[in-house]
Amino acid sequence: MEKPEALYPKVQNIPDELKTLPQWVNWWWKPDGDKYTKPPINPKTMRGGSHSDPETWGTYAQSLENLKRYEWLAGIGFVFSESDPFAGIDLDNCRNPETGEITPRALQIIKKLNSYTEISPSRTGVKIIIRGSLPKGAPEGGGKNKEFGIEMYDKLRFFTITGEVLNV
Repeated sequence: MEKPEALYPKVQNIPDELKTLPQWVNWWWKPDGDKYTKPPINPKTMRGGSHSDPETWGTYAQSLENLKRYEWLAGIGFVFSESDPFAGIDLDNCRNPETGEITPRALQIIKKLNSYTEISPSRTGVKIIIRGSLPKGAPEGGGKNKEFGIEMYDKLRFFTITGEVLNV
């Protein structure tokens, strides 16, 4: 199994309102059986990070500096917390990495939300960040609906950030 190639973040495209919050981590490709996971790394200590422990988060500048300094890191990530006004939507397997074509269902969601949307590190999905919280009745913090291939979170989760903006 070959380690995926990460997209180096296009920092000029990352929203400034995210950059100002001290909710950033680094991440790396960790082999896990027949796939790779993306665990968070504390940008202050370079040890394991956690989406639920603010002590393991740092600034955007720290995470970006680490990415430049340590070759084993794959990228940067933003942690959703109760104290910020953001939620994230993750649409998996909705983009053809060769052609860039987006599935009609994903395109419908992207257009309806009309917010910051970027290509995921795998290049096969998209991540959308909106101002808002999950609807009433949603699981605490968010979750995944495997039937629809959609994940939504407003806390207790981090999103890898690529800055590879998807304009539709």
